Amino acid sequence: MTAIITYTHADATTLDFDGIPTITWIFPNKTIERQNNKIGITCDPNQVYRVVQCTAILTSTQLDTLNTMMMPSTAPTYDATDPKIRLYRDGTNYYDILCAVITPPKATHVSDNRWSVQIEFTERTT
Repeated sequence: MTAIITYTHADATTLDFDGIPTITWIFPNKTIERQNNKIGITCDPNQVYRVVQCTAILTSTQLDTLNTMMMPSTAPTYDATDPKIRLYRDGTNYYDILCAVITPPKATHVSDNRWSVQIEFTERTT
């Protein structure tokens, strides 16, 4: 199975998530000014960013890797390359998205050596 999301932590450690991702495009501060009997005027500051959510099944070893990424011994350095996700749209094409907020994952044990993990990645500016 092809990895749909590859997460690269600030220390360059990577983890693949085989799951079903959801992308939400957020348009903060976009407004429509409405006036009686007139067409609304749109103010679009073009500050769009993406939020990617994913539920995936991880092995215990993958969960240990994720645990280390979420609880590093020292604070990570966010630079122009990491942390990021590579979200594959198909076998060849992908989006690279720098992450600002990685919602703490929720892991649920589903069977021997298998954990269902929910995680959310919020894009930051480049």
